Amino acid sequence: MIFLQELMAFDVRKESDFSIAQLENLNGIRGSISIYNLQSLESQEEDSKARLRSKLQLNSLRLSWFDMPKSLSSLNIIEGLEPPTCIKKLQIDGYNGSAPSWLSNSFYLTSLQSLHLEKCKYWSALPPLPQLQELQELHLINMPHITSIPIGRLKILELRNMPRLRRFVETERDQPYKNLEVVELQEC
Repeated sequence: MIFLQELMAFDVRKESDFSIAQLENLNGIRGSISIYNLQSLESQEEDSKARLRSKLQLNSLRLSWFDMPKSLSSLNIIEGLEPPTCIKKLQIDGYNGSAPSWLSNSFYLTSLQSLHLEKCKYWSALPPLPQLQELQELHLINMPHITSIPIGRLKILELRNMPRLRRFVETERDQPYKNLEVVELQEC
């Protein structure tokens, strides 16, 4: 199975045949992968076994937690799920801990074009979006503690159910909104 090149989805379970460690040696995976039920992970050591950072052919990654227990939020489990630097699309759903350090490192995700954050209930700040030079799409859904958003070079901006959102921060001096092509706002 180490030569597997395509894996659309992986459903993490506590049984060893479905543990996240099954992804460890699948370095030839290309395209996109969605990893579901990450609430089954119980430590950073366990999640780092996936070695996502070494999957250099991946261009799209979805990390999804369903009904994550609050007790796991302090473990910062997401740190071990660091994607490869070449990732172009990243989606994080239902993570109740704080934002990962690798998402805030502007020198790390240099190819990121699309960021989708949904139901990350306790995030109070976004990563430094203007420093993500290739970022064109931002989708924020059910992010109740976010109060401001830097616009930068975004072409697509989707915001839903963000009750504390108060302002957009202009990061481009000349015509800060000139790149925006699509704006979707709902319950903000």
